[in-house]
Amino acid sequence: MTSDKRTLEINKHGVSRRQLLALTTAGMATGIAGCASSPDDGNGNGNGNGNGNGNGNGVDDTSDLGPEDLMDSTVDVMAGTTPEEVNMNRFGLNTGYHWIVREYPALITTSMDEPEWIIYDGEGSYYDADTLTWHHKVKEDEYFWADGDPITAEDFYTWFQVNQLQNPPDQRWAEEVNLVNEWEWEIVADSPTNPLIQGWGNITERLALNKGYEREWLERLEDVSTDSEREEISADITNTRITIQDFIDNGMSSSVWAPVDWDERSVTFEKNELHPWADSFAYDELVAHTCDGAACDQLIENDLIDIGTNRFPEELRGVSPDHLQTITESRALGSRNLYFRYLNDHMANRWVRRAMLTVLDLTFLVDFWQGEGGFIKQDQSGMDAAAEARFLGPDFVDQLYDYPIEGDEELAAEFMREGGYERNGDGLWENGDGETVEFDFVSPTGSLFTTLASAINDVWQGFGLEPDYLTRDFGYLVPNLQDGTGDIDVTLWATGWGRGDPRDYFSPVNPFFLHLYTLGTDDHEAWLDEGLEVSPNNGRPIVVEIPENPGDIYLEGPTKEVNLIEMWDEFVNTQDEEASIEIIKDFATYFNYDLPRPDLFPQVNALWGNTRDFAFPDDHPFYHEVPDRTQHLVHRFGVMQGRER
Repeated sequence: MTSDKRTLEINKHGVSRRQLLALTTAGMATGIAGCASSPDDGNGNGNGNGNGNGNGNGVDDTSDLGPEDLMDSTVDVMAGTTPEEVNMNRFGLNTGYHWIVREYPALITTSMDEPEWIIYDGEGSYYDADTLTWHHKVKEDEYFWADGDPITAEDFYTWFQVNQLQNPPDQRWAEEVNLVNEWEWEIVADSPTNPLIQGWGNITERLALNKGYEREWLERLEDVSTDSEREEISADITNTRITIQDFIDNGMSSSVWAPVDWDERSVTFEKNELHPWADSFAYDELVAHTCDGAACDQLIENDLIDIGTNRFPEELRGVSPDHLQTITESRALGSRNLYFRYLNDHMANRWVRRAMLTVLDLTFLVDFWQGEGGFIKQDQSGMDAAAEARFLGPDFVDQLYDYPIEGDEELAAEFMREGGYERNGDGLWENGDGETVEFDFVSPTGSLFTTLASAINDVWQGFGLEPDYLTRDFGYLVPNLQDGTGDIDVTLWATGWGRGDPRDYFSPVNPFFLHLYTLGTDDHEAWLDEGLEVSPNNGRPIVVEIPENPGDIYLEGPTKEVNLIEMWDEFVNTQDEEASIEIIKDFATYFNYDLPRPDLFPQVNALWGNTRDFAFPDDHPFYHEVPDRTQHLVHRFGVMQGRER
């Protein structure tokens, strides 16, 4: 399904729809999108094809355009999801397109004191500390599903309950959940919530309800009487396949965009005219083309893509259309990092982990992966720079141990020797038992990860380690990291997106973060009762000795013992802000000392687009400040505007 404008442009470039399909068959991969950004780091520099003025001012500010200026058109974007294989079930594997079709109750940024209220009514949504209650009010008859049904409080109530009731009763944080009326619902917590995070609640989690499925699931979960019944129902939920056609037929989109058609390599979305912001858009149709690597490059070269995130491909400068220009660049909250599991004895040795980080030249890797001028992560605190400034302060950050960012093989060798390793006659490091450092290094599939992972693998091999490099899709990696099985010792990962508060970095229940146990699977309270000091899930420590001086990685001064699970539980519930900050500092000290998930470099949150047909107001805060993908928000809130031709 293609508009007249796009059909003319395809014909102009001599590319038929059949040829377009062929261009996208080179590979399937992860989504072509950036992550959240920090508003203080945007520079607005650059031009997607090298032909602009390079100062970020080459794009006209058209923020005063109104609906009368809009033009009928189609916007073509890139996606890493194959329509025939996607599962739109939020609990399943190989999900996709959620950045287009799921709406937010509200949005908040690191620089905002109050949320931008969307589906929720801000005057009726609040946290009552006296009753430990989150009260949520949905705007009446303002937001609608793609099939025309109004979005109501029952939708959010069902969405939350299907999540919660899959966990055993002792692992649910809500004491009760009440549907107050058609437009209001509330959650009563079982314990107080830290004031540093209580204002968030779940207002920033997208409404990803599997409409047409979840009320039946909820009825089954409400009737559960045994753990085995619950586990069986949860498995049924996870294994349910919702195809893109099912999604269309059930009107399951909650955003301004709803899928209406699809083929082997693309999905077409049209505006839900009932959405309050539908009239703000300068285009009536959005087409997401599946591609990866060279296939994406060909689409860009042939002028078949209108907007993209991540930096404009360096190799396409000068050969792509002149009107594809960089709109903005900023430091992302999301970071590429290494995720270690300690089930491998070598990876469990923190001196080995320190050496593996220290030998990497991050300045080279960031330029290699992101292009010249990428950002470097200076400190190993486990947090991004904005969160460091908010919770730690410069004096504390300055005390952390400074791991080299330009690669220091001599220091890395010193770390290996501290860990009990020496080089053998073949130049390989081996321990006192004569074992060389063999481990499985696994990255997600897709060029966004494999290119960087291959470069890291080469450095480690050259240093005398023996990684076995493998690639796995996210459908394999996420449950593998959750349940502690499979062939992963260290993986290249990405973390830090979301709210920008400590839960995004130190949560022990999420495989993207600290991760010591998995809700609904691991009985962490029994672990504590039994006095376990190491997580059976991944071998990471539960109880660990950390230095009182944050940078004392050699433990030459005083130390203290902390229980990471108990410390997190204390943080979540304490009402004392000073105690909260001290706990955050202890977590940062632990991350700096133990390196369970060292950061490599922040991603660049970039946006480039077709400036011939569209204008992008370069001062719009949604480019920089919202904790989600920039392109996602551009397509949700009408930031792009059509140029009058």
